[in-house]
Amino acid sequence: MRQSYQQIKEHMRPVSSLSLVDNKIAAYLTYLMQGLPLTATMFNIVSLLFSLFAIPLLFIDLKIVFILFMFLSYTFDNVDGIWARLKRKTSDFGGFFDPFLDKVKDSLIDLAFIFLYLNNISAYIADSRLILLAVAIYFIIKGLFYMARDQAFNKQGYSTLENRKIGLLRYGGAEKYIIVYSLLAFSFPLFAVYIIGYAILYFTGIFIYVNKISKT
Repeated sequence: MRQSYQQIKEHMRPVSSLSLVDNKIAAYLTYLMQGLPLTATMFNIVSLLFSLFAIPLLFIDLKIVFILFMFLSYTFDNVDGIWARLKRKTSDFGGFFDPFLDKVKDSLIDLAFIFLYLNNISAYIADSRLILLAVAIYFIIKGLFYMARDQAFNKQGYSTLENRKIGLLRYGGAEKYIIVYSLLAFSFPLFAVYIIGYAILYFTGIFIYVNKISKT
């Protein structure tokens, strides 16, 4: 049975003010497409494709289109979740595939920005071998962080988003895809702060989640 836009909005799971706005857009797209023979996984793949199509735009001076594609990538990621809950077709595969693709997109975009600002990085680190080592260490730390976080969540369980209040200043996927990536496309100093900040965050997070795992 076809549901109204208001009914579909009940399947949203926003965690910040910006993600609430994007979830409403995703819910409206779901409302328009609800009669089509589509699956949540298809929307997940569409989200990935928008990210893949966006990356080359960074290098051909179409950064405004890059920003648009990042917005669409995040929006269709939200459509994926709303669609799965609407159709009552959440699954273990979807629970694995969705966060897996999120990690792939996140890592590819990080790598794209590293290549975009490679000349700027070379101005501070002349030895290309040191740059390669630094990039390798960053992604190793990032991978270990995701492994530790997922293991901790598997043991303790994910917090239910339904019980979380929407935070005006909360930082999440919406803020990263729509605001942070947009700013990074135009500023190397901001990228340097971003990559160093996340490296510290991932490194610290490894110890936090390992400590949680050891206590369960």
